Amino acid sequence: MAKHSKYFALLAILSLGAVCFTSCEDEDNEELMGNWVDSRTAFAGSERGGAVCFTIDNVAYIGTGANTINPENRDRYTDFFTCRPVLGQGNGTIAYSAPGAIAPMPKYNKDGVTSARNGAVAFALNGKGYVGTGYNGITYLKDFWEFDPERQKSFDALEYKNASDAKKREIEASDNYPWKQVKDYEGDTCRYAVAFVIPGTSVMSDGTIAQNTKSGKDLAFVGTGEDCISIKKSDFYSFDGENWESVTSIGEPRAQAAAFVAEGYNAEGKLQLYGYVAGGIASKPVIGFQRYNAMTNEWEHLNDLADQTIGSFDDDYRNLAISGSTSFVVNGRDPYSQRAYLATGGPGTYGTYCWEYNPYYDYWIQKTSFEGTARRFAVSFVLQFPNPWHDGEQMEVPFVATGTTGSLNSVGVEGNFFSDTWYFRPYESKEPLD
Repeated sequence: MAKHSKYFALLAILSLGAVCFTSCEDEDNEELMGNWVDSRTAFAGSERGGAVCFTIDNVAYIGTGANTINPENRDRYTDFFTCRPVLGQGNGTIAYSAPGAIAPMPKYNKDGVTSARNGAVAFALNGKGYVGTGYNGITYLKDFWEFDPERQKSFDALEYKNASDAKKREIEASDNYPWKQVKDYEGDTCRYAVAFVIPGTSVMSDGTIAQNTKSGKDLAFVGTGEDCISIKKSDFYSFDGENWESVTSIGEPRAQAAAFVAEGYNAEGKLQLYGYVAGGIASKPVIGFQRYNAMTNEWEHLNDLADQTIGSFDDDYRNLAISGSTSFVVNGRDPYSQRAYLATGGPGTYGTYCWEYNPYYDYWIQKTSFEGTARRFAVSFVLQFPNPWHDGEQMEVPFVATGTTGSLNSVGVEGNFFSDTWYFRPYESKEPLD
């Protein structure tokens, strides 16, 4: 990592000392911070795991996924639902509009293959949503779809609902349908890849303006995953909304990793945005943790997600080699207060653990475990709500929704599936009955 000023070095020492004080204690005796609240009706879809989510203009779009308990094609989905906040709440209440269904992805892609899927990736880029790759219960996919919220405004949901199958295909093929197929993913067909978007430029938490990509354009990055014979991937590709381009491989093959975009110090000691990829599964849980610099097209290895002692600092990262987890980033009001989180999932299984990452000093602390039923393959999103403690400001609230205890394979009916949604307050004490 780059050298910092003496002031930040002192903060780092104090922070690491604080982490050592808590992490060296037995976790059963710790009072972990964080409070999960059941938001009940925030997602209107059916129970599922392996869904995707993207957020545009403070509206979350949640869809696809699978429920292998159900016999019909193991119920892979193309449907999508929205979750949006009700603004103007001045008392700290987290409220939503009634969740609504939007136009589903077309049932078939241009090759006539069913586009229902689980284990896909999704992201928002330049005001549009993108969904691609995944598994439809029969074959692995590399097709990609673009969602335009402007075209959604003119979508006649009632006409579509009442149309025959043939008419629905006609509506889906029209130029004004909200979804259209774009160029296929440049890599192999796969499921359980990761995706993240790095803005070309951005205002950082310290007020500086950073260029984050060499071209200065907003770019999505997609990579890793596994193919139809479970071979894990390490290749990565960038996407600008039209074209794909190969970028540097992450090196260590994996699937079911987690990815997020957060601040970090560059070689000049200034803040810029990086893409972070954590954990995953290969022949065993992956403990590698890397960040991608889109200015230099390079990956940097960070501290492993493993229990190890470095000097006098025992990080005590038990249960942090996480696969099938979901990730989100929350921005605070103050400089250097951005934090990333991994929740649910586990070392090759399902769980409730939640960990917070400090991107400025590359360390994790354990937070209150997810208070819903243990799961993996959940989705997460962050919405802005009026801040009751600072009039006129917005606060960011993260949500975790859906998930399963199952494997989402094409055969077998094992596992439970969920449609519940929870929001998380990282710095409140746990209240088990809310």
